[in-house]
Amino acid sequence: MELRNIETFIKLSELGNFSRTAEYLSYSQSTVTVQVQQLEKELGFQLFERIGKKVVLTNMGKLFLSKAKEMQKIEEQMLHLRDMGKEISGTLRVGSIESLINSYGADLIHEYHRYFPKVTLEIKTSHTTELLQLIKQNALDIAVGFGIKIADKDSTIVYARPYRLSFVAGPGNNLAGLKKIKLNEVLAQPLLLTERSSIYRQELEEMAANENVTISPLIEIDSTAVLMELVQKGLGISFLPNYIFEKSLSKGNLALLDVKGCNRKFWCQIFHHRNKWISPAMQAFIDLTINFFENNLIR
Repeated sequence: MELRNIETFIKLSELGNFSRTAEYLSYSQSTVTVQVQQLEKELGFQLFERIGKKVVLTNMGKLFLSKAKEMQKIEEQMLHLRDMGKEISGTLRVGSIESLINSYGADLIHEYHRYFPKVTLEIKTSHTTELLQLIKQNALDIAVGFGIKIADKDSTIVYARPYRLSFVAGPGNNLAGLKKIKLNEVLAQPLLLTERSSIYRQELEEMAANENVTISPLIEIDSTAVLMELVQKGLGISFLPNYIFEKSLSKGNLALLDVKGCNRKFWCQIFHHRNKWISPAMQAFIDLTINFFENNLIR
């Protein structure tokens, strides 16, 4: 979603006229029209009612306007960070779960480096339990984990957001599109799963045990990136946090299965040692990561 399109939308909502908006922004009127159309296409709903030369916000347009202004404010903050970042240097040691790095790490790291080109990022991937121990040993400055809520007297959680674990399949799977699928029907399918020690697998094993079913996966691997590729190829079904397959889901490469009773939520959490000094580089990472969670990942 282009920020310039959002800025055009905000100004058009204020002026209520395409030609005046174009003049104010030093655009052609056709450019303003195209930018609004692009935004409407991305959002999937109409932002304005066009009556003669006047344009008026639709009800959905009014709802989006408040979010657009929040995004504009965030952009201003990011530009301020960029100016700060030119002077900030050093090393920031970051820990993360593997699935988040595989899914969004490149985007997040690239965004951080835009604002802080002189900061060296040292990134360690592991499961949340080990990341917590590394924080306690001062081997990491900050970490992003996934699981149950952290309750540790030596750690401070600066952000927590719930995510569901869901079953996902290729769009051609015979269960795709069905409503309220029974768990035992899903478990009878070829399963592509993470290793037994992962929290995703442990949750599924517990669900299966409640149904008196023993899980026998077709594939067991610790790489969520490989799992997603295999699921897209139609090899079977996997059970993972929603944020892992959001991109593929939006492109129609995967299908989210509606499984009855599958509503357990876990938490993505950003945490550090309670006595840790929050450097400008670390605070910027926290702010950017929170913004990334709020604007890019589904729940």
